[in-house]
Amino acid sequence: MNALERENLLRIIRKQIHRYPRFEVQDLYKLLHQAACGGHHFPEDEAEARGILLAEWKDLEAPRENEPLVERIDPKEQIVRINLRPFKAQGGLPEQIFFLFKRSVGEIRPDTGLLIRYWDAVSEMAEDVELPFRIDHLGSFWESMRKEGLPPARHSQAYRRAYQPHYRIILRRFWEGREFDPSG
Repeated sequence: MNALERENLLRIIRKQIHRYPRFEVQDLYKLLHQAACGGHHFPEDEAEARGILLAEWKDLEAPRENEPLVERIDPKEQIVRINLRPFKAQGGLPEQIFFLFKRSVGEIRPDTGLLIRYWDAVSEMAEDVELPFRIDHLGSFWESMRKEGLPPARHSQAYRRAYQPHYRIILRRFWEGREFDPSG
């Protein structure tokens, strides 16, 4: 990682910790995994993935206070989270976000080597970040995920309870271009 990417990574993590005080080591791992591997943990079957989104969509409530529409999660500034509540509140349609998500999954190549570099950088900068959990939890959590092959992870239970996250991982250039497939 170059110096700019390290600084971006530090800024992203600090922003996440500030925005989500219930942020735990598992949420850090998920953030870094998404930044390196995208949203590839969703079903490969398009109908199943669409069904999950539609079920999630119908239960969405109004955006939470200060919930951003877009969150940058990638130190290279190529991948973003699009929060569904603000997207829906601004008139977005599930077909639109699904189209962008599907295109993104098709183009993002999961890179566990990059995930390892991100984790190593965070471990080196841990004292500068002021993590809301003990630093020794970084090593033990990483070791358990490494033994499992660095799979995707869910948000921590505390994070899910506090924030009920609903988002999709999208390539920033697709989001900024916002070319939606008219057929959905």
